Amino acid sequence: LSITASEGVTTGALNASGALGMDGGDVSIDGGTGSVVVASITTRGASGPVSTTAPTDGHDGGNVAVSGATIAIGSVDSRGGDASAIATGTTEITREGGDAGAITLAAGQVTLTSGLDASGGAGAANAPSLVSGLAGDSADVLVDGALLLAARRVRLPETQQPDPVFGRWRLGAG
Repeated sequence: LSITASEGVTTGALNASGALGMDGGDVSIDGGTGSVVVASITTRGASGPVSTTAPTDGHDGGNVAVSGATIAIGSVDSRGGDASAIATGTTEITREGGDAGAITLAAGQVTLTSGLDASGGAGAANAPSLVSGLAGDSADVLVDGALLLAARRVRLPETQQPDPVFGRWRLGAG
């Protein structure tokens, strides 16, 4: 999904989530020299369908890129989908969660009015000892510009820490 304007964009909720068995779609919004106002963006990957006989991996979330003179944005969800639930059994079965899509917000001022989520989907296994390491990869969140947090919650995986780099906040999946 791509929106390009020369003097700004105002839109409601954009949903490019993956349907059953699909990755989330990418969303790109370029407001040109104007302001960009977006209620929310969801590019989450689909979760694996529930199946005790043929569990599947979660699907990847889509990338989100928004630019303009200023940005006011609600929630952004680019999470990877969760793997299917797996029934217990004697044969080891593991499935991986989907990887998250990257989030890039670039403007002179970025106002977040809700949460960001760029976490990988949960993995699944038929034995608790096998689940470690099956979660999908988290993705980078890059905010290029002055950041105003008007959000109640910004959720990022525990491995991500803010690091100011040349006037930008970069939260890396590292």
